[in-house]
Amino acid sequence: MFEITQQQPAKTPFSEAEVLNLGEKDAARRTLQIAFRKAEIIGRHQEERLKLTQAHERRWQAETRKRVERLPKGFSGIWHRLTGHYAEVRAQNEREALEALRRDRAEKDALIIKQIEERQAIQHDIRAQREAAQQELLRLREDVAHYMSLDRPERDHTPKREREAKHEEEAKKRERAPRMRRRRRFEP
Repeated sequence: MFEITQQQPAKTPFSEAEVLNLGEKDAARRTLQIAFRKAEIIGRHQEERLKLTQAHERRWQAETRKRVERLPKGFSGIWHRLTGHYAEVRAQNEREALEALRRDRAEKDALIIKQIEERQAIQHDIRAQREAAQQELLRLREDVAHYMSLDRPERDHTPKREREAKHEEEAKKRERAPRMRRRRRFEP
């Protein structure tokens, strides 16, 4: 009267390769977004360093002109050399030049440290996105494998626990006992 039929799993509109291809395309899209962000940051960092270098150069030139103008010229310069005032002004100019150099170096170091921290934060995001993409692809592959196993009848009709125990026994047989290392000694 009633016929027992085996239920067939529903077919999906995508094949195994298409599903994996979609996952890989999504990962490639994320990789391109990361590359774009990285290139954008690199360009911005280079531009910031260039602007800072140019600002330092302009400031250095202005401060150098100011220091040169302090040195007396002509007869007053000769008089200041005789009285020792010229050496004082020259020493002051050297101190100010050294302080300006240290200040500029500190500003550049601060900028570089800020950029390194920003780059590290971006690198952390890049690693996290790569791991997420890998996990997504792995999950897709597992889903496809699981779906494909539903399509095929199981060949091994032994219960699952027996199969696992059998595999564990085989794995134990394949394991090697640790070797004892022979020591070579020099005997005269």
